[in-house]
Amino acid sequence: MNKFDEMLRRDDLWFQIAITVAALVFFSVAIGTLIALFAGSTAAIGERIDIVYKLGLIGAGLITFCTVVWRGLLATQQVDAQRRQLDKLSAQIVATENSNLAALLQKGAELIAEADKPARVAAGIASLRAVGEGTDNQFGVQAMDILADYIQQRQNGVFSDQVGMSAITALELIHKKSKRFANRTLNFHFETEHYDPEDDVRFELISGVLGVNYTGGYFSGIELTPSEAGATNYRFDHVRIFEGHVDFWCADMRNCFVKDAAILRIDGRRIYGSELVGCDFSDCKVTSPHNFPDLREGKNWFNPNRPPRSDIPDMDWSTKLHAGRPDDDDETVDDSIFY
Repeated sequence: MNKFDEMLRRDDLWFQIAITVAALVFFSVAIGTLIALFAGSTAAIGERIDIVYKLGLIGAGLITFCTVVWRGLLATQQVDAQRRQLDKLSAQIVATENSNLAALLQKGAELIAEADKPARVAAGIASLRAVGEGTDNQFGVQAMDILADYIQQRQNGVFSDQVGMSAITALELIHKKSKRFANRTLNFHFETEHYDPEDDVRFELISGVLGVNYTGGYFSGIELTPSEAGATNYRFDHVRIFEGHVDFWCADMRNCFVKDAAILRIDGRRIYGSELVGCDFSDCKVTSPHNFPDLREGKNWFNPNRPPRSDIPDMDWSTKLHAGRPDDDDETVDDSIFY
């Protein structure tokens, strides 16, 4: 902005111009009126009075213009001053909020570290969730990282108690609300030479992290769908899955055992040695149908009114799956070999 523009934005300048114009108009009209009165004839007086009147109107318009600009500049300055005050207040609020978030983050980290005191750990998880769901992205991600580290530290035990599951839930809720991710990839293993159902680990899906690798163990009633999995990268190796809904595109599955689940989407090339038993393929989206194996031996089926979908519209799926749910019999599948 040059000096001329700065000068035009001065409210005191326009006030001075308005006063000056008003004084000039007043004296001009007064002098013009006196001159008009001594013009001689009545007609000449009338013409000169008319001229003076019009000049007075022009002067009044100039005065009005100057005062309007002056009042506008005053209003603008008031608005600017209020905005600066609000900006300053907002900065103070942000600074205070950041200070409170930092203190809450530190307190949550201290509480969650007291593993032998479940009540304090639960309080720490609640504190970290509050920070994670806040507006500050840096503090939010740090809170999620602490929760993810706690979950990883607990290993398989995190799935077996209420406090551990509350940490998993907190991480999920933060992610759903803020769309943030913890900068962590978690790993869970359950390995044994002999499968024992009483010692088996029931895993749960963990979202809000970059990735989760599961080895062994099982899922029951899993919802491995795009809405639940989100952008988290899952890898299942020798995992058993019972019931629920499974989208094979949501995880890298190798040598898994899937039983009585609804298969939502699958690629014939992505089964990777996994075995499927009693699964429902109704309305399943199948890519690479040419590579789709014959799964009838495992009693996998589809509703004849809702066959699987693929880019081969006339494909006879009864050569790959049972058309209708097969009758149950005494035959069972030994799933212990898939551990």
